[in-house]
Amino acid sequence: MLGRGHVAVPVEVTARWQDTAAVIAWQESEEAESDHYVLRARAGEVYESEDEVVLERVSPEGPMRVGTTFGLDEAGATVVFRVYVVLRSRHERGSVPMVVVRGRRVFSFKCSVLGEGGLSIIHQSPFTS
Repeated sequence: MLGRGHVAVPVEVTARWQDTAAVIAWQESEEAESDHYVLRARAGEVYESEDEVVLERVSPEGPMRVGTTFGLDEAGATVVFRVYVVLRSRHERGSVPMVVVRGRRVFSFKCSVLGEGGLSIIHQSPFTS
């Protein structure tokens, strides 16, 4: 278990269904101690960390964009994605969960942390794809 220390600032993420795959993109982290990014996902409509699957590790020099069909085999399938910033100290912080529904709409949620694991939705924006 990691001790207390600097925790990364999460990156802002966009995610949408585009033709044949979900496209997850983010801006480069401003963290000086950034080591890499990890794209994680969970099939279904709710993101639960204990059930997440690591899809890809991306170096800071790599493209900040990943295409995947994980869990999106048929129309209407839903997957929730998060991008984690991992520091050299191995501390990490995940982005806001992004929901992608194959062939339908994607919703992005901007949340604020209220305390130990609590989130509050403060904005919801649908995008057609």
